Amino acid sequence: ALSDLNPNASSAAWQRYALDLKDIVQQDPGAIYQIRLAFRRGYATYNCTTATAEDGSQQINNSANQQEEDGMAHLGATDENGNLTSIFGGYRGIYFSDYDYGWYDEESGDEGRYNWSNRENPCSREYYNYQRFAKRNVFVSDLGITAKRGKDQSLFVAVTDLHTTEPVSGVQVELYSYQLQSITKANTGSDGTAVIENVRETPFVVVASNGDRRGYLRMADGNSLSLSRFDVAGVEAQRGLKGYLYGERGVWRPGDSLFLNFVLEDKLGNLPQNHPVTLELTDPRGALQFRTVSAQSTGGVYPLHCATRPDAPTGNWTAKVQVGGATFTKQLKIETVKPNRLKLDLDFGKKELSNDDENLNGKLSVKWLHGAVAKDLKAKVELQMRSAKTEFANYKDFAFDDPARRFSSDPQVLLDGSIDGNGQANVPLQLGDNDQAPGKLIANFRTRVFEKSGDFSTDNFALDYFPYDRFVGVSIPVNRWGSKEIDRNGGEVQFAVVDKNGRPQPNKKIEVGLYRCDWRWWWDEDAASDVAQFNSAEHVNAVDKTTLTTDGRGMAKWKVKPGNWGRFLVRAVDPDGGHAGGDFFWSGYPDQLDDIKSRNAAAMLAFSVEKEKYAVGEEVTIKVPASENGRILLTLENGMRVAQHLWFDAKTGDNILKFKASEEMAPTVYAHVSLLQPHAQTKNDLPIRMYGVMPVSVENPQTHLQPKLEMPEVLKPGEPF
Repeated sequence: ALSDLNPNASSAAWQRYALDLKDIVQQDPGAIYQIRLAFRRGYATYNCTTATAEDGSQQINNSANQQEEDGMAHLGATDENGNLTSIFGGYRGIYFSDYDYGWYDEESGDEGRYNWSNRENPCSREYYNYQRFAKRNVFVSDLGITAKRGKDQSLFVAVTDLHTTEPVSGVQVELYSYQLQSITKANTGSDGTAVIENVRETPFVVVASNGDRRGYLRMADGNSLSLSRFDVAGVEAQRGLKGYLYGERGVWRPGDSLFLNFVLEDKLGNLPQNHPVTLELTDPRGALQFRTVSAQSTGGVYPLHCATRPDAPTGNWTAKVQVGGATFTKQLKIETVKPNRLKLDLDFGKKELSNDDENLNGKLSVKWLHGAVAKDLKAKVELQMRSAKTEFANYKDFAFDDPARRFSSDPQVLLDGSIDGNGQANVPLQLGDNDQAPGKLIANFRTRVFEKSGDFSTDNFALDYFPYDRFVGVSIPVNRWGSKEIDRNGGEVQFAVVDKNGRPQPNKKIEVGLYRCDWRWWWDEDAASDVAQFNSAEHVNAVDKTTLTTDGRGMAKWKVKPGNWGRFLVRAVDPDGGHAGGDFFWSGYPDQLDDIKSRNAAAMLAFSVEKEKYAVGEEVTIKVPASENGRILLTLENGMRVAQHLWFDAKTGDNILKFKASEEMAPTVYAHVSLLQPHAQTKNDLPIRMYGVMPVSVENPQTHLQPKLEMPEVLKPGEPF
């Protein structure tokens, strides 16, 4: 019974139990065992009520638990042929035989038959099936395997001794398919590694064997190590190729020539010189309008010039280039663009706006493009506000926007009249009521001036607008991966109050609140719909709230203690100034998920690179912290394969890893560090292997382009240049 393992355990919460398998299983080196945990209905403490007495009390039916063994005759230790039977039972569970094809019949009311509708009822026998039980594979091995598959069909494998972390040489590494057919095999060298080329089929499992020693590593994509917490973003090479398609402008008119160029990078040299590329141009309807093949290139640049018809449909066209089995696409905008004939200049005499600028007058000046003054033309100026991120130079870690406030604005007409004989007009500024703005706003001004024919020229420009005199910012601590997180034990949140110029505001009162909010983006029309209910200066629905006063530096602190898992919002309100700021953080996960998250996070290793950028030939320095002696495997990966690997002995404290930057590493190489701990160490409870990835920027000055444009200083109409 579980009570024998942990007599003080409570059944009201999840508990941990431990079994020493050494006393149960005779270990066979290289063997794979599957541990299965199952339970019968009689083991459950769940109360099953079946009837109501005359006095209204619920009566507990325990007769089912007393007689449950009657239906388990088919689950002996062995079947009729002497083979071991599983405690999981069959599809129907441990109380029904899969050879009994009878089903429950409502008309006959035969309770002995299997009733599928009872599979979710803990009081029924159908509930106790393999879906409720747990299992895990365990194998006996002292060989640790690391495998990295490259985009060029190469496979890097490293084998170490789990007891000592020493690389193991002479190990046979064999790859198997999902059908357990051998794909290929290789032996590790003196440094315990092997590189297998041309692995065209994705292996299902890697088996390492050395005498009677065995090691297994599943290679399915879902079993690879998570890199979501590391900076590994970039352009992925296709079949070892990278390509970029560009044009001489961003928008073309129907009938224009399109001077497109395609740049091809083939670092691996898979393609011969001047390998042909194919360009296909399709219109917005998906119809193919142009196709060409070109094998003429200069330095990997292919000119792919084409043209559209004058009656070509407007919209987003697609240019697709195919080369060497890779495909590269680019959206091209074909629009009926009409050029301006008038030069419009709207000036308010300021680079940014504030509440003090209400009723400010702007000056509109209009000229023809050839320089003459435009006279007595109709003009219209509109203003529309939109929200923008509020940032201040000395407060990079603070969020100054209020996620609980939603802001929208309709266009507001500032001028609807005519310019005078000098081509000028006054434009009165009307900022309106923006007290529900989440932070800084952008004032977009749209100006149109109409010619006598009805054609018009248009101009758009924007100014920053600060609708508040003071702004409140919230800074939430981040974990080592940069995510904002406060555990259930609590953490310190900082607040800052500044003016629109970013100067601290001391001795200012702020009201702060803590809210628990949901995140239902997968079915909510608006992911932030629940947050709007927290838009209250009194902090209605807050889990906790308090009043703070900023110190001489305009700062304040608050110890936040969520007390539960979930997503939380910290919101601060300036009751006098009207602004509010807030930010979100996570506080763990449900108990059963929090343990998984903690294990995954513990396996991730944070390390640092000494410099942001290195030149070719320069020595790169990486600092890796370690808590116990072990071994470090450093693999340098270029997005295609493991370009280089190095072993280092790890010591307690900071470990300095050095390697020389080469031309092949430019412009970026990824340093993947694996810290291996001996299996026997007991000084920490960290995983036996921790890992981390960081990009290293490598610059090759010889690849820099220094374009030089030679042309006359003055261009005249009709003269070639």
